[in-house]
Amino acid sequence: MKIRRILVSFGVGALMSGALVAVTGQAAHAVRIGLFSPLFNNGSQKCLTVQPNGNGYGDNGLRIIQATCDGSAVQAWSFFDAGRNEMFEIQNKFTLKCIDLNNGSSADQTPIQQWDCVDNPNMKWKFQPFNPLSGVFKLVNARSGSCMDVQWGSTADNAPLWGFHCFDDLNNGAQTYLHS
Repeated sequence: MKIRRILVSFGVGALMSGALVAVTGQAAHAVRIGLFSPLFNNGSQKCLTVQPNGNGYGDNGLRIIQATCDGSAVQAWSFFDAGRNEMFEIQNKFTLKCIDLNNGSSADQTPIQQWDCVDNPNMKWKFQPFNPLSGVFKLVNARSGSCMDVQWGSTADNAPLWGFHCFDDLNNGAQTYLHS
């Protein structure tokens, strides 16, 4: 798999393991494609993670949720070049599964889940720089054109993610992310 680096300027704080860590750079901070690190929702400052079921974390179809950051491998994600038009697969370090938009549906409130990584547009996300001064970006699904969104903009632990039409509002934290 081809590994690429995308440069994005950072100047915001990120919540990680319960401590406020300032992520700064004199010029630009590279979002390290192919390396695993937390993926934060900008609105809640919580980390994306996999919601386990009775079998643990390994099943296909488990929901992607947000939770207080704890530094665990299940909260570590990496972007891998999907080889088409700046599209990326987002893989979990613990499960080695990818973030998937259920059936690639463009309907609002379509669940976002994990699935075995395969060459499918449901799993392709456009890393869309959105505010280069803060490092905040949106994730837009290749098949549906919908954005990765936290349900109802919740800041609570265990709030699920879903596909939702993209908002133009630059301050909509439910649809913006940081990767450090």
